[in-house]
Amino acid sequence: MERYTVRAEKEISIKKMLLIVGIIFAAFNLRPAITSVGPLIGYIREDLGISNGVAGLLTTIPLIVFAVLSPLAPKFASRYGNETAIFAGLVVLLAGMIIRTFGAMIGLLLGTVLIGVGIAIGNVLLPGIVKERFPDKIGLMTSVYSTAMGMLAGIASGLAIPLSEGLKFGWKNAFLNP
Repeated sequence: MERYTVRAEKEISIKKMLLIVGIIFAAFNLRPAITSVGPLIGYIREDLGISNGVAGLLTTIPLIVFAVLSPLAPKFASRYGNETAIFAGLVVLLAGMIIRTFGAMIGLLLGTVLIGVGIAIGNVLLPGIVKERFPDKIGLMTSVYSTAMGMLAGIASGLAIPLSEGLKFGWKNAFLNP
């Protein structure tokens, strides 16, 4: 009987570790797609010949989408489950990152909207997973995923110009790398 308990505890421990890695992975992806835009906005403006107003829209769209869709994320999660909804959000986020590198302005705008959708889902549902799965460690786990988000947000912002200009990736390909 004691052997079974030890084995069950190890399996639970492995599952918890995988969940923590998944939470960190999701958090890593919730900021770079928007923080890498600011440093590159001048290059985008010049390349596409857009005004400052339209360039500003590129940094505003994800926030507007977040504000509009955030109330809908819990309904989506109640239907499909938090984990599935966050996975779907990450897939939409990835699709947005890829689409915004293709075409001219339409790809950039459509991709930016999809990025906002993916971020909205993750931002709303990730804290719920932490509260549900780690009820006795909410503060610790919140700080872990918040640190992960902030860390990669800064890295993406800091690498945008070196990737675009230093390595000659251009702004479109720099979006895919951080």
